[in-house]
Amino acid sequence: MIDVIIPAYNAHEFIGLTLSSIAFQDCVDMLNVYIIDDCSEKNYSEFVKFYSKFMNIKEINLDKNSGPGCARQVGIDSSKAEYLIFIDSDDVFSDNFAIRRLYNAIVGSDADISISGFHEEKDDGFMYRDISYVWMHGKMYRRKFLIDNAIKFNDSRANEDCGFNYLCFLCDASYVEVAGSSYI
Repeated sequence: MIDVIIPAYNAHEFIGLTLSSIAFQDCVDMLNVYIIDDCSEKNYSEFVKFYSKFMNIKEINLDKNSGPGCARQVGIDSSKAEYLIFIDSDDVFSDNFAIRRLYNAIVGSDADISISGFHEEKDDGFMYRDISYVWMHGKMYRRKFLIDNAIKFNDSRANEDCGFNYLCFLCDASYVEVAGSSYI
């Protein structure tokens, strides 16, 4: 199984597209989706109700607004699957096989992390970002590696993903690179 963790703060305008991109994954039956509500003005229960017809989805509400790193960590602590993937509430998976490619690579190589490129939205269109060891985009993590190395998100509100990934690589994470893009 794979846990998909979505930190969300007032993301009602975009999160439907994110959830649709998850619902259309060819391995949706292997996914547990967690919306971690970082004290939005209203909850995501309508999204959970609608998308629960297509996938296993749950909302977890934080008591106070704490930022995406804390929300991601709550997602890790509240989930149980062997593999984890994070997606922001305004991003989408690039195609129906994005998660499967990352999963096949991490399992097939017995790596701690699988990494692919991603497309970043710019004012004048999209820009392809090749494999990046810094950002959360385009990565799947083996939970056991994170637990064995006590890797957790810090509570900063910016660049928390950089710190998390630096810790992974400082702990000598094995990784496999996956061709193509997995996020937009």
